[in-house]
Amino acid sequence: MSYFSNVPQAPADGILKLSVLSKADSNPHKVDLGVGAYRDDQGKPWVLPVVRKAEQRLANDPAANHEYLGVGGLPSLTSGAQNLIFGADSPAVRDGRVYTIQTISGTGANMVAAVFLKQFKQPQDAAVYISKPTWGK
Repeated sequence: MSYFSNVPQAPADGILKLSVLSKADSNPHKVDLGVGAYRDDQGKPWVLPVVRKAEQRLANDPAANHEYLGVGGLPSLTSGAQNLIFGADSPAVRDGRVYTIQTISGTGANMVAAVFLKQFKQPQDAAVYISKPTWGK
């Protein structure tokens, strides 16, 4: 008997189900928009040329390493993201009202934010809006 035999099966992920249905669809004009990955005409993953270029730059950068980042992420990335999203001259950024962290992924970021907001949001009954549909994780 398995240690996990009493654990119920989790419900199927709705987004991934769309990909399964797309693969089964024989329509030659279909487009699978279920998962955030580009595919070529043969359905194989396609990496954007700009991503390949960035990978090459990293591979050739003698300062690049595999050290762990601090808990907030890479400061040059997070400050750059703030400037890109809010603008370099944003009063919110300038006044320190915006804080940015780097997370493991989209769903990982949502989880980190949810745990943080549950513990620290003020007032406690402040609204948090979540899209529907959204990832089930």
